[in-house]
Amino acid sequence: RSWERVSTMLGMFNVKQSDLLCAAVYGLVGKAAGAEFLAFHSLGSKIGDVGAMIRGKAKIKIPKSPDQTYAFCAAINYHLWSGKNSEDEKLLLNGFFKLSLALDSDFAGMVMADALGSAEDPMRHADRSHKLFGHPQYADWNKCHGKAFQKYRGEE
Repeated sequence: RSWERVSTMLGMFNVKQSDLLCAAVYGLVGKAAGAEFLAFHSLGSKIGDVGAMIRGKAKIKIPKSPDQTYAFCAAINYHLWSGKNSEDEKLLLNGFFKLSLALDSDFAGMVMADALGSAEDPMRHADRSHKLFGHPQYADWNKCHGKAFQKYRGEE
């Protein structure tokens, strides 16, 4: 319930971070967890609207710093499998490839591995593998980032 209240508080503040917001978050979840959360929230606000980028509604802007790029990649995967129907899923997959093709190979390999999900859920993993590796843009992606992906997965 405390984290739900933090979420509500974020909607109440129009500033990215203020002393009042810090005090409210610290009071709800504690100083250590609050500081970590606010740092992540601040980082997330610097990477742009990844949901709009993956849907083709905003210009792709790849962050320059590694910490922001890592958060950017996490946001890509957060949005990737959120499609409401097959048409929406196709739009998100197209956006996934546009964004991941714009990344450096190391981050592109990581984002692809994360997109596949855990092999501990074989049905989901197989479905995602089929959708990603069967996508028309996968050949271009593999040509650009395949070696990094193999290295990331330990397949060298």
